[in-house]
Amino acid sequence: MNEQILEEIQRTNDILIRLSIIVLVGVIFWCLRSVTLIWTQIQGIRNRIWRDWANRLWNEGKIDRLRKEAIEKAEKEPRNAEGFYWKALAERELNMKDELPKTLKRVMELAPKWKEDWMDEYLNPQITACLDPKANSEANKRIEST
Repeated sequence: MNEQILEEIQRTNDILIRLSIIVLVGVIFWCLRSVTLIWTQIQGIRNRIWRDWANRLWNEGKIDRLRKEAIEKAEKEPRNAEGFYWKALAERELNMKDELPKTLKRVMELAPKWKEDWMDEYLNPQITACLDPKANSEANKRIEST
């Protein structure tokens, strides 16, 4: 009889240990998910703060400083198109015709949808021709007509 009770206690103990492990794994996954969501929010806030600051530099006409800061951001976050975008705007404003097409290509590699959403208004026919060989003949027609 005592052996049966001990066996029953042992089985109950095993079940409780398994349930504890399952609950622990669930809590760990929930924590990882929460940390990931929080980190994503923090990154979004950091990007918005940087964007606001870059916008302020642009509005104040501090284009050289904006370009320098954009280069630093692009070096720190080479897969984030925003640093390259602001660098391209500064290069366009500073009339850096050699650097601008390379920077714009990088922006479009990282965020292809940005071309039509944000960048088309900044592209003039000469730059478009540099970026897209197919558009070269069309861009030349536009250049000649102006």
